[in-house]
Amino acid sequence: MIEASIKSSDLLYLSLSIYEANYSKGTIIIAPGLNECKERYQDIITYFNNANFNIIIFDPRGHGKSINEENSLGVINDAEKLINDLKVVVNYTQNRFPNLPINLLADSLSALVAINYLAQNEVIKKVVLTSPIFSNAAESNLSIANFMMKILGKNKESSYFQNLLGFNKNTVLFKDNNEMNKFKSNPKCFYNYKNLSIYQILRLEDNIKKIKYNPNFKLLIQSGALDNSLSGKNNIADLANILSKKGLKDINYIEYPNMGHKILFDYGKSLVWQDILGFFTN
Repeated sequence: MIEASIKSSDLLYLSLSIYEANYSKGTIIIAPGLNECKERYQDIITYFNNANFNIIIFDPRGHGKSINEENSLGVINDAEKLINDLKVVVNYTQNRFPNLPINLLADSLSALVAINYLAQNEVIKKVVLTSPIFSNAAESNLSIANFMMKILGKNKESSYFQNLLGFNKNTVLFKDNNEMNKFKSNPKCFYNYKNLSIYQILRLEDNIKKIKYNPNFKLLIQSGALDNSLSGKNNIADLANILSKKGLKDINYIEYPNMGHKILFDYGKSLVWQDILGFFTN
């Protein structure tokens, strides 16, 4: 494993980890999700490495080690910078592993970033989105958030904004209590997002309806059946319908029973991994 830092579009340096396979058939970029850090993906990294894929995984800004004074944990000041960060990582991957196909596994929050980035994608041929955050009320939620920031403050943490994102008493992150305890005990994971950060995430959701795609890649969407607040089957169906109308034709969807939002870590995760590997391999 090699640790690296690459400069983003501003003064922030993105923290990356590179895992090279002995006989690589391609490269997978892993973009972690809500409240996650790249170190927690070690098991799935090993799984794909053993299947002869190089792995490049990075902490999105405001997550893990991709932080500075302006982008501390839970702080996302600009949605566009998240998209540009992914572009920087893709360019780095091209240079690091030339002449190898590049796949993308984007989890949760990063799935939203990936959907926005893919409008300009010319490199990635296969994309997996695990538990993409999406609500068909994104436009109205964004308008409400813009108004409420003036009252509650953009740099505060408000339960009102957490609810707009989808965090409420009905939110199921994990069905596996052991994994939930691991998550809560990790200081790089268990924190709230600032109001401005949630506003920027809602911007990513709303922008999806404005994008036109080139149908030059295959897409797999995966979600847990218990994840009704952050993703949810109906919202995923709406998302797939929007993407189809905007130019994407090769969209596959798998729902996993008895799993929450974090399907890469929850009960039954081995089946989720197998389906991702099968998608990237075939």
